[in-house]
Formats: sequence, C-alpha cells, structure tokens
Amino acid sequence: MERPSCSARYLIPLFSLVLFGTNSTSAQQPAPSAGTAAAAGLQQGVYLVFPFENVGSSPRFDWLGEGLEELTIQRLAAAGEQVYSHAGRLAELESYGVPRSSKLSRATMLHAAEDLDADFLIFGKFTAKGTSLTIESRVLRVNPIRLLPPIRETGTLDGLMDLHLRMLLRVLASAEPGYPLNFAEFSKRQRPLRLDAFEHYIRGLLAGEDEARLRELREAARLEPEWPDPDFALGEVYFTRAIAILLFRGTRGCRRRMTVILKRFSQRASAACSSDNRTVRRKCLLPSKTPCGPTWFPARTCRKF
Repeated sequence: MERPSCSARYLIPLFSLVLFGTNSTSAQQPAPSAGTAAAAGLQQGVYLVFPFENVGSSPRFDWLGEGLEELTIQRLAAAGEQVYSHAGRLAELESYGVPRSSKLSRATMLHAAEDLDADFLIFGKFTAKGTSLTIESRVLRVNPIRLLPPIRETGTLDGLMDLHLRMLLRVLASAEPGYPLNFAEFSKRQRPLRLDAFEHYIRGLLAGEDEARLRELREAARLEPEWPDPDFALGEVYFTRAIAILLFRGTRGCRRRMTVILKRFSQRASAACSSDNRTVRRKCLLPSKTPCGPTWFPARTCRKF
C-alpha cells in the first residue's frame, strides 16, 4: 500500500491556509515590506533577486550565493521597496521545472521576472580570496529591457554587511535615478545583524537534513535573539515534522509526539508572526496551493496566533 506523499514546498506553507484562509493567488504578489507607508513615495518598481554566483572561490563560500540574495531581499524590504521573497522566486522556477540548484541563464531570469510582473531583476557574482571579498551586482530593467552597468564593491570578509550595504545603495541609485536616501538614512532603516548569525541562518536554510538545519538555525537564534527570522524558520521545520508524522504514521499512535512538535512550532512561529518586523510577518501570510488540504492542522494549535 502506498503512503500518501506531499512535497516539502507544499507542507511548509500549509499553516498559512489554516490560520488565515487567504487566497492562493496572493502568493505570487511581492511581499509587503517594512516602512512601506513611510516610504511610499520611494517605491518606483518591483524587484526580483537571484542568488549570486561563486566565481573562483572555495566551495566553503557557496552559502554566500543565496546569502547575498536573502540579504538583498531583506534590505530592499526594510528600505520600503517591493521585492519578491526567496520562496516566491523558487515557486516560480519550480513551475518551469527548473531545479533549485540549476545555474540560471539571463533569459530564464528575465522570463521569470516578466511572468511575475517585476520591474527589475538583480543578480551578480562574488569572489573571496583570503580575507578579501569582491561583490559585483547587475540590474536588468525588464521593460524596456536594459542591462545596467555592473556595480562592484571590494572589502574584507568580516566587513560583508557594510560592503553589501554600500553596494545595494548604489544599485538602487542606478535602478531609480534620483533615489532620495543617502547612506546614513538608508542605514537607519536596516536591522544590524551579526555576520556569524547570518551565516548560520543561511546554512540552516540550505541544509539538506533536519538535524543540521535545526542546529544551524538554533545557533543563529542564540546569536541574534531579537532577530525573528531564525525562529520562524525553526517553526517551519517543526511544523513539517508534525505534518510528516500525520501523513506517514497515522493519527492514533503519534498524537502525543505531534502535540509536542506543534507546540514548538507554535512557540517559534507565533513569536515571529507577532514581530514588528514586517519582512518576517509577511511570511506568515504567504499561502500556497496544496493537495493536502487544511484539515491536518489541529485548530487548537492556532490559538496563539
């Protein structure tokens, strides 16, 4: 007898349908961002960000590829720009049958941007040698199609956060002529993050096994206790485990264990969803089409939300 199956990309967002009953089509919209109302006059386009390519660096720096993507998304959102989430980009590429680890051509990236009605797509590459780091970012305007000149910043690996901040402000100034924020104003909108906590967070998102993922995410949460993203990611792991138990082991013999796991999910994810950080809160509102239906999630676990 075959066991019912359901991919992780369907399981993780399932709680959104149960908690909020939102329309699945909203998953394709750009995520609401922090400071949107205050920065409404600054929004001139919708951004879609892709991972940066590791060029000639040691494989131990591969995490930086998606790390720079995620950091760019978070900082664009904090600055009041409309930007698609990492999950939104993956969902679009999966609809084309493109594996997550595939190296993407500019034509594929442009196709995704057009389908999502994005105005700009950001991609790039990086090189790390010794303690030196060079990041090159490119902006492709979707309509009319125009590839803007490359923007490069060089610094130390330890100074990644500041280096990226300088580069991103130049990217915005290039994409949006007359961009009104100076470096000091742009910096004030950003959450200060420890580099080691951010590295653990990204390594946790990329980990292929639950235990490695939990270990990295817990360390990120320990190093940055006020940063809600690791807590939310931990909640997703616990939730996926609970759903797996229901799907593959039945509902009678596993209720006690499932309750423990769902309690962990509720504690982690509810803390993130109640955060003032809208970049994280938006993740609680991203629904997805799912063949599983909403009935697997016990209603009593929704109370904290």
